Amino acid sequence: MIILLALVALVQGDKPKPLTLEQQKERLDSRGDWPPVIAGRRSFGKFCENAYTFCDVNICSEVKDIGKIELVNPFPDDYKPTWREILDTVARQTQTSYSYSDKIDETGSWNFEKPAKPLPFKVTLGKGWTQEDRGLYLFCKPPNALVGMDVYLLGTYSFEKDAAKEELKIRDKLALRFLSKISPDTKVEDMKKVTIDGAEAVSFEAPAPKKEVTWRQWVFVKDGQAFAIVSALDNDKADLVKDVQAQVASFKCVKDEKKK
Repeated sequence: MIILLALVALVQGDKPKPLTLEQQKERLDSRGDWPPVIAGRRSFGKFCENAYTFCDVNICSEVKDIGKIELVNPFPDDYKPTWREILDTVARQTQTSYSYSDKIDETGSWNFEKPAKPLPFKVTLGKGWTQEDRGLYLFCKPPNALVGMDVYLLGTYSFEKDAAKEELKIRDKLALRFLSKISPDTKVEDMKKVTIDGAEAVSFEAPAPKKEVTWRQWVFVKDGQAFAIVSALDNDKADLVKDVQAQVASFKCVKDEKKK
């Protein structure tokens, strides 16, 4: 059964036509008023409804139960992403890929389908560690603990000018967001600067809310993509801390040769 998650336009007269290639690019590169679309947490189904209602963007999918998947807005509140950046994070979080066609909706739509795009990075895990792609983040589990390290994909970013400077601002805002409940009084100046895959990252560690657990994080932007590597380990797991540090050092971005 085909699941159509975009609203069907009730129009009189000529039926809307699919976008041309030029129009598709213009739409993907546009930064329209999008906040109602993925503000807070919304399901993919609600995202599609809002995209059509508020922004006249038609989105469809045949993937079973995709409409129930909860989406998270990864962008800082004052950043206005392009539609390409919005669709990229939605595809990542739903573990799908998207393309434009009239396959489902003959008037033209952005269709989300399996499989997901490969992760845009690689990490070398320590002995006995396993990993699981959970869409918004890569879950990395050590052999003798329930949790170990997660790598979050926090959106792609673009700027008309001063890109390097603006990326650092994004990095700092995301770093503070992760610490908002761990160490809310921390400032960017309190964080250490380290290099990860050639990018300047800010790192910080602090006691976690759970006793005898330490929170560690590294946040950076590489090739326009924002990442946060986080870890919460018991204080008696010194061997796992060394593994995490080595895994952070092994992080490498992977270029997508088929990027739109």
